[in-house]
Amino acid sequence: MSARAGSSRPDAYAREIEREWSRMLERPVVLSPKDWVLISDWHARSIPLSLILESMRHTMDRPGRRGSPPRNLAFVAAAVEEAWRVVLDGRRAAPAPQSPPPLVDPVEAWRNRRDAEPAGSALRDLLSRLLAAFEEGEAADAVDRSLEECLDTAVSDELMDATRAQIDAELAPFADRMDSTTLDRTRRSAIVDRLRRALDLPLLDRTRQADPPVPPC
Repeated sequence: MSARAGSSRPDAYAREIEREWSRMLERPVVLSPKDWVLISDWHARSIPLSLILESMRHTMDRPGRRGSPPRNLAFVAAAVEEAWRVVLDGRRAAPAPQSPPPLVDPVEAWRNRRDAEPAGSALRDLLSRLLAAFEEGEAADAVDRSLEECLDTAVSDELMDATRAQIDAELAPFADRMDSTTLDRTRRSAIVDRLRRALDLPLLDRTRQADPPVPPC
């Protein structure tokens, strides 16, 4: 099997990840909607299967890892992204050394997005309400979930249509491996994740690994 994702059949790509994850957890694994979101995203970005498997092994075998077994592939997602970033950086022409940009606080990112939206827009109103709730003491996890429940109804039709089309294309190769309920939940979860990324609305609760898909607003 080629190391490149794009040259590997999608079903084989997913099956290898599922098999390795089952081996690591020492039990049969049923991929969750969040797992399918990650796998379809990795495949769409042509992240090599070999890199994903090695990142999984490195994360699970690292010295000092303790605690209960991870619930899903989100546990290894950061390692996959870091390894892929190294690969991409190695492919680019070496630029002059530069200091990395400062990290933006998630709350500040939300404020920046709110302020960039037109007055009276649905997204601006939603973010204003959620930021006010957070500042009044509502838990970060609850605010994140509230955003995910209503985000798809607050963005423009153009962004929503483009995101749906992109996600449908990415999930199509894996649809046969999911029942209709799992496919619907995966699709919604993927759309919400993609919208958050496009709008730069990171998780306020950085401790979250993954969550069940949220119902429509």
